[in-house]
Amino acid sequence: MEEVACNLCGSDQWQVVQTVPVQRFGPPGEFNLVQCRDCGLRYLNPRPSPEEMADYYPAAYHEYRASIDKRVRHWYQEEKLRKVQVHSNGGRLLDVGCNDGLFLHLARQSGWEVQGVEIAESVAAHAREALGLDVFTGELTEANFPAQHFDVVTFWHVLEHLHDPMRELREARRILKPGGLLIVEVPNIASWQARLFGANWRALDTPRHLYHFSPDSLRAMLEQAGFTCFKIGYWARGHNMGGWNEPGMNLIFRLVPKSAGELGSPRAFGQGVARYLRYALFLPLHWSTFVVEQVAVLLGQGGNLSAFARKQEDADGNAPSTQ
Repeated sequence: MEEVACNLCGSDQWQVVQTVPVQRFGPPGEFNLVQCRDCGLRYLNPRPSPEEMADYYPAAYHEYRASIDKRVRHWYQEEKLRKVQVHSNGGRLLDVGCNDGLFLHLARQSGWEVQGVEIAESVAAHAREALGLDVFTGELTEANFPAQHFDVVTFWHVLEHLHDPMRELREARRILKPGGLLIVEVPNIASWQARLFGANWRALDTPRHLYHFSPDSLRAMLEQAGFTCFKIGYWARGHNMGGWNEPGMNLIFRLVPKSAGELGSPRAFGQGVARYLRYALFLPLHWSTFVVEQVAVLLGQGGNLSAFARKQEDADGNAPSTQ
């Protein structure tokens, strides 16, 4: 375990906001979610070191992500590509944390020249071997891409996983062309769903999510790294509703156990009744929370943050000073 200063402002003055349990994968335990007293950034402290993080990314973690229905995954990646193409006309695109490369595959089909960075060798190898993609295994700062090489760099729900997000953002600025586009998506710690579910909010994903951003702290980090943030959106298909659906399903599974409806009937029939009751409860819950989340998005309280930024340049064509 390691204790760290604030990655945004460097302060070592923080206060504990809440204690949060390990979620889903990894050995059981609890971590402190703290808030910087000077700039407001929230992060885990103390936290697992990079070497210790492997315990929280077992094979089951990657299998769980791969188990999502292929059609649904395509919808998610197509939405990402539309976000890119609204603000850029094509060229070289780098996806940091590209997973198995589906987003890059779709971008390449749309005419982009693509490369990826992925720290997990198993999924990076799939991207290279199954899709023929150019994917570097490791961190962005280890890839040594040429300066001013890319038109677009994306971090789709990756920044919150990084031990030093500021360092990775500054590297992204270095390898972007002048005026290049940066897109960062992260969960919104200031959202309605985060406040409602507290330590049980799905997007805390403790301890894999080391940092938790609000609109203000994300904008401040981008500016500190040498970017001008020109837009923040609050919707990403899957991420917003996932924050509501998972706790909703957990509640339904408690209300309707697998054996519900048996009442002396054969077990298989009882399980079928339970399945029907669960779906019957889930549909109205899903659509009612969908309406709530749409209102939250309109009010800037949605569960997702999509930040769009351009590389800053000073009069000499260099990054603005961060000192």
